[in-house]
Amino acid sequence: MKLSQYTIVEEVDNEILLYNSVYSAIVLLTQSEFHDLQSFINNDNLEKTELFSYLENQNIIVSDEIDEEARLVSVANEKRYNPSQVTFTIAPTMNCNFSCFYCYEQGFRQHTMTTETAKKTAEFILKNVLPHQSLKVIWYGGEPLMGLNSIKVISEIIMKNEKKYKNFNAEIVSNGYLLTEKVAQLLKSYHVNYAQITLDGDQINHDSRRCLTNGKGTFARILQNIVKTLKYIPVTVRVNIDRENNHEDVIRLMNSLDNFNLLKKVGFYLAPVEDFDTYKTPTCYTSQEFSKEEIMVYKSLLERGINIVAIPRTTIGFCEAINRDDYVIDPNGFLYKCWVHIGKTIGRVGDIYTGIQLNSVHKTFTEYKFFSKAKCSSCKVQPLCLGGCPLIRMNTGESKCVSYKYNIEEHIKMASARLI
Repeated sequence: MKLSQYTIVEEVDNEILLYNSVYSAIVLLTQSEFHDLQSFINNDNLEKTELFSYLENQNIIVSDEIDEEARLVSVANEKRYNPSQVTFTIAPTMNCNFSCFYCYEQGFRQHTMTTETAKKTAEFILKNVLPHQSLKVIWYGGEPLMGLNSIKVISEIIMKNEKKYKNFNAEIVSNGYLLTEKVAQLLKSYHVNYAQITLDGDQINHDSRRCLTNGKGTFARILQNIVKTLKYIPVTVRVNIDRENNHEDVIRLMNSLDNFNLLKKVGFYLAPVEDFDTYKTPTCYTSQEFSKEEIMVYKSLLERGINIVAIPRTTIGFCEAINRDDYVIDPNGFLYKCWVHIGKTIGRVGDIYTGIQLNSVHKTFTEYKFFSKAKCSSCKVQPLCLGGCPLIRMNTGESKCVSYKYNIEEHIKMASARLI
C-alpha cells in the first residue's frame, strides 16, 4: 500500500488531517493513528486493521500497483463520453442592460432569439437527450432575462415532453437587475433551482464596474431583488476579483449583505477576472495572488461566525466545453462548445437547423487531453482542476494553475472545521 499521490497531509491542533483530492475524502487521525498508518505503509507484513481498510476505501491509501493518474483520466473520460446528464447553455439574447468593462462579449450584443428559433432550440435539445439522461439547461446571455419570452417557450416545450429525458432542471446566470419577485416565481415554475448573480464590492465600487448602459447604478435594486428571489430560488452571489476590486472591497460588500440580512442566506463565491487569450492582463491577478485574496475573504467571514468553505471537490465533468454531448446555443441557433466563443464565428460547431458539425473546433474540445504532463503530473490538486481552463491552454499553450495549488492547505483546514 501507499499514500495516494492525491492525499494531502496537514497537522491541525496536534492531530493529522488527511484529504484526498480525487474523492474529496477527509479524515482526522490522532498522532498515534497516523504513526501506525506510516508503519503499515512501510511494512507490507503488518495486519490491515479496520482503520486501514477504511482509509483504503476512502482512497487515502491505495494499492502500490494503481496508476492513479491513468485512473483519474479514465473516470473523467467516462463522464465526458458516457454522461448521465447533458447540459445545454442557452443565450436567449445577446443584448444586455449593463456595461461591464471586463465583459468578453462586448461587440457581440446584436440579437434576441425569435419565437421560431426558440421552438427549434427546444426541438434540437429533445433530439439530443436520451430517456435515461438528466437534462440541464443554463440560461445565459447577454442578460437572459431580456429574452424571457424564449425562456418561456423553450421551457414549456421541454416540460411537455417529459418522457424524452429522466428529469429536468435549470439554472440562470443573471445580473439580477430584472429578477423581480414575479420573474422569480415564473422561473421556479420552469424548474430553475439556482440563480447566480454578480455583485462587485460595495455600492460605490459595484456601480462603477457594473452600471446600466446609461451609466446609472444597479446595486440597490439588485439587493432588493435578491431578497425577493430567495423566497423561490436559492441565490449565489459571485464576486469578480481583480486589482481594482480586491478583498477589502469584498469585505465591504459583506457588510452591505449583512445590513440586508442576506449574508447567511445566500451562497457566496469569488472568481478571478480572466483574460482567456493571454491570462496576463495587468489588471488581472495571477492565480497565486488571487489565492491570497480568497483566503483573506474566507477568514473575514469566519470572524463573523460564517464558514462557507466547502470541502474541495474534483472538477470532473465541470467544463461543459469538453463534454461530448454538451452545447452552447446562441440567439440565432448557432452551436458552440465554449461559453467564451458565443456569438463568434470562430467557435461555431453547427446550428440547431442543420445539426452538429464535427469540425476542427469540435474535435479540439472533445478530444482535449487533460493537463500538461510536465507541469501537472506531480501536483496533488490535479483532480481539482484537470489542468485548468481548456480554452486558456488552447490559446496560450500553457495550463493555468488554479488557486487551490497555493491555498489548498488553508482551504481544507477551514473546510474541516465545519465537520469537526
